[in-house]
Amino acid sequence: MGNNFREILDVLQRLPIVEMTSASDIAFIPGGFKPMTKVLKGLAKKKKDWKLEVLDEDGRRTFNFEGDLRISVVTEDLEEFYSQVLCVDDFPENPGIIAFSLPFSLYESVQEVESAYDAMEDALHDYLIMGNVKVLDDHVALWEKYFGVVTYRPTHSFLTIDTVDKMEEGIAKQVANIRKIYGENIKQVNVITQALKSGNSLNSIKPFSAFKTMVGAKIISRYRGAEMVYEGSVGTSGLLSESIFVNDDKVLKAADDISQVKVVKNTIFPRGKLFPSNLFKSLRDDIKLTEEDDD
Repeated sequence: MGNNFREILDVLQRLPIVEMTSASDIAFIPGGFKPMTKVLKGLAKKKKDWKLEVLDEDGRRTFNFEGDLRISVVTEDLEEFYSQVLCVDDFPENPGIIAFSLPFSLYESVQEVESAYDAMEDALHDYLIMGNVKVLDDHVALWEKYFGVVTYRPTHSFLTIDTVDKMEEGIAKQVANIRKIYGENIKQVNVITQALKSGNSLNSIKPFSAFKTMVGAKIISRYRGAEMVYEGSVGTSGLLSESIFVNDDKVLKAADDISQVKVVKNTIFPRGKLFPSNLFKSLRDDIKLTEEDDD
């Protein structure tokens, strides 16, 4: 370890003092191929072919990738930089601007990773606009139509229903989170994609396992003086659950007369797997009738 430290220190001492203007300015250190490959992969995500500006100054050569990345290399280390980082046998001796293609293997591996994440993002988008998630989205729209919204409450879900209008933004945020977890682990990314496509349970797969539900909604509403809370969620297994909490006797009385639901204390549940699509209109109409009978 001592020898390696002395080698690095020697290289740093040979580097001139350079004012670094941004995070895109880096210095090549012999043996530091992994960090260098990582920054080149950042370029490969954008494109393969670049206009490379080469400048010589004070015992070093600077490689400028169109302002996106600048690499400073001490003259004695150029041969190693060419062969191990740029993966080329010959490189123009004179400075200037040249057309440069990133190593094919590097570009290909980056594109393979990007393709895997693109496929997963498409599968996630399809998952979130189909099946029970679509039913939940429709029910939320109906609830808003008949009872209005005072406020949305957060849910411990992969996506909360008040972000459905911002679906792409929500998906992009979660894909970024998945990237942090799996990085270039294409195999695991493909496992997620297949689970989403097949409708298999996601509750054992990160980051989905960290959430109680895939999609959730909690809406506070007030109708004719009665405060009501609609809650709906689609679990990581794909099952939909719904309920309505009510603190008003006339609403509970109205609900008790509807055969499609059951009332347990202050909460209304569907008798089947979910509320029928006409339930909210029926409940609103029955609340009106109950008020008229009371009058």
